[in-house]
Amino acid sequence: RGFIDTHHTRAMNILRDAAKTIECAITGEPVAEDALTLPTADLALVSHAIAEYGRILCASQSLGGAGDAGDASATEVHDARFKMVWALAHATNVKHNERAVQILEDKSMEFGESMNARDRAYLRAVAYYNSQDYDKAREAAYDAIGIDAECRQAHALRQAAEAALMRDGMVGVGLLSAAALATGAALLASASKR
Repeated sequence: RGFIDTHHTRAMNILRDAAKTIECAITGEPVAEDALTLPTADLALVSHAIAEYGRILCASQSLGGAGDAGDASATEVHDARFKMVWALAHATNVKHNERAVQILEDKSMEFGESMNARDRAYLRAVAYYNSQDYDKAREAAYDAIGIDAECRQAHALRQAAEAALMRDGMVGVGLLSAAALATGAALLASASKR
């Protein structure tokens, strides 16, 4: 119950942030740098989710998948897999984010009713965003928006990824300008010594 309450609160915070981002886009106000505040999963949560998934997966395999027990077991496996992928995607460790992407892109990994296609694309976007691969985060957010145009979280994540790409591009332009300036100064200095 505590796990659900914590994540419900985090989800509400994400919705508030997304609403603020959309409001800024409509009104033309600048979006604050921290407009997108994704929940994070610490190492303890990631470890717990992985261990729980492993435990449930092993238990389901020992049931043999027959009858109602097998059906319930498949649902439990899908739920545990979803919680594990959610934790990996929201982790602060890039290796965890990369593992989330691997699982989410593996079409043989089934999630049943625990995760729909939009959520799968959105979690991929989160994992890419957290690993600072903003171009792929934007693409995955567009995938989620293509499935559900009303997904505010995906819109907010796409906007944050685009802002990060623009910021990174400006830093790159600044570095190139500084390098060109330094090269020009060095050439002037060497020419004036002649």
